[in-house]
Amino acid sequence: MSKLKRDYIVDILKVVALLFVIIIHNSYFNDERVIQYGFPFYLKFAVPIFMILSGYVLTRSYENKKINTLKEAYDKEYIINRIIRFLIPYLFIIFLQIVFRFFFMSNDFSIRDSIYYLISGGYGKGGYYNVLVFQLIFLFLLLYFLIKKKGLNGLVIAFFINLLYEILQSSYMMSDSAYRLIILRYIFFISSGIYMYTSKDEFKPYVGAISAALGAIYVLIVDYTSYNPLFITKWKDTSLFFGFYVIPIVYNILKIKRRDIKLKFISLVSKASYNIFLVQMLIYYIFECLRYNFTDNVLVNILVMIVMSFLLGIIFYKIESPITKKLIKKTNNIDMEISNTIKKVLLKEDL
Repeated sequence: MSKLKRDYIVDILKVVALLFVIIIHNSYFNDERVIQYGFPFYLKFAVPIFMILSGYVLTRSYENKKINTLKEAYDKEYIINRIIRFLIPYLFIIFLQIVFRFFFMSNDFSIRDSIYYLISGGYGKGGYYNVLVFQLIFLFLLLYFLIKKKGLNGLVIAFFINLLYEILQSSYMMSDSAYRLIILRYIFFISSGIYMYTSKDEFKPYVGAISAALGAIYVLIVDYTSYNPLFITKWKDTSLFFGFYVIPIVYNILKIKRRDIKLKFISLVSKASYNIFLVQMLIYYIFECLRYNFTDNVLVNILVMIVMSFLLGIIFYKIESPITKKLIKKTNNIDMEISNTIKKVLLKEDL
């Protein structure tokens, strides 16, 4: 099994998505200003891009490992390692949020709320993404084999599964708080990322152009008119049909011919992307609770937030990553010892 080289196109896309997240989370950008500045056409790309890239990057990893069956894919060690990888930084940031709330917002603090926010992604904007990350560990494997075996037909199936979910959530009037935490609304995006890597056939340019145009018309209608889609009732401008707009754009970017260049800082930011996301979530939460801004200039505030999030996120990654790797190694060794002990016991019983 060869070691995969870093894909700087993917790294750049992840950095851009991070910048979009930090910018759009600024409290200055209320719903009216989001529309005014045309954010639905670019800044709202953030989570859909992360979902597409997750499908793409995880597929790249699985293809390199030559995993061909569900049994191989649902390897206990792999699942545990992935969970620990995301759980450690997540728990640390949530711990800091809870501590802050306890000392600075004692009137609103309760153990019950702390438990709820621990499960639902934490305090502040964007916390739902943390819950989606853990679900992705399990959902990806099913989508991977669907697309790998069915190809384009599998992608079509994924689209209709996504559509069925939207119809059901709309019919049963699912709450906003529940909807935001369920990854099924991103099935089409994740599957698209998988298809982008596994497919050997390239779409004709006019197919992407038509798709992007139809998607842009959809965004224009749902964000700039009073029209409400029949089934897409929540996050309507970034769910399902938004895929027709963003997916061809990401597809064409990922098709850019790679060159043998090294972008060390970009690669570092990409590796630390989850840590940076968590840090910006923490900083925004603290500053919004304290109603604090660096200056009266929105642009300066955003630039300072970007620098702080990137710098502290990278430092966090540098400290946390070695600790997490040691914990993963220790967990694997313990699991191996337990497995060996069980085997010995079973062998004795057979004798």
